[in-house]
Amino acid sequence: MRNIKINSILNLLEELSQQMETSIDNDRLYFPSKYGSGFIQKKEFGDGLIFQEEKFVIYEDMVLTRSIEQQEDYLSLYFLIHSPLLTYNPKSKDWAQQKLLFFDKDYTFNQYYPAYLNIHQYHLFIHKNKLKEIGERFEFPLPIYQHYLKEQGWLFQASHSIEIRNLIKELEQLQLNDPIQKSLFHQKLESLILWSLKSISENTERSSNKMYQQDLQIVLEVGNLLLQDHENSISIQELINRYAIGERKLQRLFKAHFGESMNSYKKRMKLEQGKQMLEQGLFSITEVSYQLGYSSPSHFSKIFKDHFGESPNSFTNN
Repeated sequence: MRNIKINSILNLLEELSQQMETSIDNDRLYFPSKYGSGFIQKKEFGDGLIFQEEKFVIYEDMVLTRSIEQQEDYLSLYFLIHSPLLTYNPKSKDWAQQKLLFFDKDYTFNQYYPAYLNIHQYHLFIHKNKLKEIGERFEFPLPIYQHYLKEQGWLFQASHSIEIRNLIKELEQLQLNDPIQKSLFHQKLESLILWSLKSISENTERSSNKMYQQDLQIVLEVGNLLLQDHENSISIQELINRYAIGERKLQRLFKAHFGESMNSYKKRMKLEQGKQMLEQGLFSITEVSYQLGYSSPSHFSKIFKDHFGESPNSFTNN
């Protein structure tokens, strides 16, 4: 199990570089082979905007702890492109629903990443003064963004709107080493912030779209425990006793954040992890089935086919 701690937004890459024992090249950190593959790239724009792309797969279970120690006054926008840990839409053809998360500077959490899951997300840090400046410049209704400048310990979430998806696609086509394209990139980031605020404000009437830190921490820890429980030894009763929370409330909060029940989440995540392990060609079907706690390869294959509509053999590189 790898443990990574993030204590600063401004020095995030440097902290990761030190803990992973790797270097940073042109604001990009490549994962060492002992950790996995992929990269995290950061770009600072000097006016209160920091853009970060995270695209990686890890080869060992990892726990990421975010705990900002010094006040930096940055809010965080996460655009989840491919992140099975936090996104699910059973009505979508794509199991990983694209999702938007917006939380404040004081949000602390532990996130467990199982090995071999592909993660792709964009992270936009916005200084509170920048958010206020953008809101005033574009004459955005004050109540929509003023709330985010005052209250602490919150998380909002919403699905990507069509406008957000289109802006992300446009950002992906721009090259930051070209001055003109960099300027266009910056303009689109500001538009992305506005559309994100609009998307969130349109969903604020739904209480499930807002979650405070204490509740989120419980939900994430429960999710982490479920993902590590290959022996199926954890019961609902144990969870509600451990966190002193009612069963109804726990079930409601869990579904609000993850989009599905605890049993469904655990089953889906095990199968998704198995699918990606097979796709990467690192393990046989037999090895995957036993690593994930299934009683036999045939049992794993049956459940796998019921879920994905195809046998595990369809996802091997052999």
